[in-house]
Amino acid sequence: MNSPDVSWRRILVTTDFSPASLVAVRYACALTQLRNAGLTVLNIIEPFHVDWKMDTSERQRDDRAEAARAMAALAAAELCGLPNARTELRPGQPAAAIAEFARVMQADLLVIATHGRTGLARALLGSVAEQVVRHAPCPVLVIRSDAPAEEK
Repeated sequence: MNSPDVSWRRILVTTDFSPASLVAVRYACALTQLRNAGLTVLNIIEPFHVDWKMDTSERQRDDRAEAARAMAALAAAELCGLPNARTELRPGQPAAAIAEFARVMQADLLVIATHGRTGLARALLGSVAEQVVRHAPCPVLVIRSDAPAEEK
């Protein structure tokens, strides 16, 4: 039996800037250093549903600007000393956009946090991490943090 390739030259970690995803970023940074790998930190900017009369261009600019500020702060705080780290902001539905980005960048490992929602919150909101595990083109490391979830 052939051994799997665990060289992990290209690591992708996703963030929604929550405490749980910050834990995943820290795991990814540690793996990046251990493997001397490249790291990409990805945030997906979700579209929102609007009334047909509403002008969405200003809201979209605001969302992108807010995500860019949050990503810059995260990079400054967490990615110092990682010469092969970069950040990406992409629009889309999170699970599909994450899996597609991993495919395009040819990620060797994808690191994602789970918020640990259970019961009704999980049934209503679904699990992005679960969907990513199903559709990712590479191994996925799911990090369950002790950070408080928004809905438990």
